[in-house]
Amino acid sequence: MFVKVQKVTHDSFNKYGQVVLLPNYPAPLGTETIKFWPALARYMVNGKTEIGICTCLKRPRKIDSMERHLNTPEILIPLDDNFLLPIAVPSQPVNKGNKLKVKGIQIMNIKKGTAVIMEPGVWHWAVWPENGKSVTYLVLFKLNTPRYDFDKKSLEKTIGF
Repeated sequence: MFVKVQKVTHDSFNKYGQVVLLPNYPAPLGTETIKFWPALARYMVNGKTEIGICTCLKRPRKIDSMERHLNTPEILIPLDDNFLLPIAVPSQPVNKGNKLKVKGIQIMNIKKGTAVIMEPGVWHWAVWPENGKSVTYLVLFKLNTPRYDFDKKSLEKTIGF
């Protein structure tokens, strides 16, 4: 199965969570030398959070598994380049063999300078660099999420993009 890469917008991402894009209107706060756009997104975390850095290398554009976190939103912010994010809604069905079905999986193109906030339960996978050999990004979520809140499933069919 092959999936087309989509441009991320508020509308294309709203079923997964929120996207923070550079505003195209004047900053409501600030001075002549400081511009500030407050409250572009809101999220809730019960407890301490952590910030990590992940680097993903160029590899074949095929997805054979996805993961989710049921108890925290996850925020991804590209640092050095654009990335491609595989994503699916939380209600993505699992078949009798405990494999994730591939219905509804999207590939979102996240541009440098954009942040995405995935709601708890949203299926996703580590990103792919859009153009270069690697991409590095910030990962923010509840403390110890990789250890205690990590649900990974193999896909019923491999997806290419």
